[in-house]
Amino acid sequence: MKNMSFTTMSRSKGYGIIEIMIGIAIAFGVLGGLLMIGSVLFGKTDASTAQNNFRTMQSGIKQMYSTSNSYAGISNARVLTDNNLLPNSMRGAGNNIKHKYSMNGTGVVLAAASGGALAQATYSNIPGEDCTTFVGPLAAEILFVSVNGTVVNDANGVADNCNPASAANTVIFRWN
Repeated sequence: MKNMSFTTMSRSKGYGIIEIMIGIAIAFGVLGGLLMIGSVLFGKTDASTAQNNFRTMQSGIKQMYSTSNSYAGISNARVLTDNNLLPNSMRGAGNNIKHKYSMNGTGVVLAAASGGALAQATYSNIPGEDCTTFVGPLAAEILFVSVNGTVVNDANGVADNCNPASAANTVIFRWN
């Protein structure tokens, strides 16, 4: 019988190209998952901040006009005269009131409605991807909400009327 000798291939130390590619793919997968989770949480934080800013503004305006039977004369300029009425993040240049999604420092216009019986805040240029998360929870709290010209009563109405493809949704809030 012949003596057979088996030679073993010695493996070089380190990683091969396949192992490196698999490691990179796994790392990118984990990073992508974290970014998706972060963007969802960040979006919710933006909407929550915008809602809290609106509530602060609304409360301040109600307090400013508490001794009056009317919101007649309400305007951006009038509201901006009180340094404690708006969060600083809402103060724009001149008579501009910003909202969380304002790109150019404008976005909120205040006026009286229904002969002065109601205050009105018109928010313009709300991005489609944020419209529902920002406005939906407020629709149940506010007397009157209109999204892109349609009066809505709840989050479903908001979702039906926010245009997700538009960066220019307009929302009108009215309260007494």
